[in-house]
Amino acid sequence: MARESKKEESLIDTAFAYYFNRTDRLLRLHFTKLMSERNIDLTVEQWFLLNRLSNKKPISQTDLVDKTFKDRPNVTRLLDGLEKKGLLIRTDDPDDRRKFAIVITKAGTTLLDKITPFMLEGRKIVYDGLNSKDLTSLKRISKTIESNILQNWDLFNSSAK
Repeated sequence: MARESKKEESLIDTAFAYYFNRTDRLLRLHFTKLMSERNIDLTVEQWFLLNRLSNKKPISQTDLVDKTFKDRPNVTRLLDGLEKKGLLIRTDDPDDRRKFAIVITKAGTTLLDKITPFMLEGRKIVYDGLNSKDLTSLKRISKTIESNILQNWDLFNSSAK
């Protein structure tokens, strides 16, 4: 029994996904702390969506789902919360009555403008000890892993059956 435990432990210790998950969790906690210290009621998921809307061009919910890798019910719930806070509006899409066009409001833009300076300061803490080459490599590696998964999505899904 102890031997199996050792094998499982070494497997997790060599799994980069484990480290990505830990880092993701810490980054989310860091974001929550930054917001809490400033009495801003915004989750990291809501912040992601607001940033996607920040170019002020209308976007469909389907496009937000695709760009954020979140499922449709989760995006709907997040949009509902942001709409209640007055940070976005949903209007009927003139080209397709089954869709909504989602746009950030002035209040949403103002909030992003308020958050940006301390988010940039927070990044300095998070990325301390990493140079621009490190960060470029990290982004490239992350994009490569993402691309590998997406290119083999059907393979991953068929093996789970």
